[in-house]
Amino acid sequence: MAAGVVLREITRDSLRAVLDLAVEPEQEPYVATNARSIAEAHFEPRAWFRAIYADDDPVGFVMAFRDPPKEFWVWRFMIDAARERGTAAAHSNCS
Repeated sequence: MAAGVVLREITRDSLRAVLDLAVEPEQEPYVATNARSIAEAHFEPRAWFRAIYADDDPVGFVMAFRDPPKEFWVWRFMIDAARERGTAAAHSNCS
């Protein structure tokens, strides 16, 4: 059975686990660290960010730019290297 994929706010209790997530080494030049993304989000009032969870495990990070009703786009997206394959499969089963 596929894991349930949900987006959750990053809290004091979950921050360390989100900061520990990392992409494959060959992806690093193209994907900002979650620490950098979270820091930038705190200085951009239109940033919206969440941790991606598969069941109760943090597996990724997403950040969007939102300026309703004019704009909404994905700014950052990453899935932890150790969970990339399984999370993608779970996501493809979401309805």
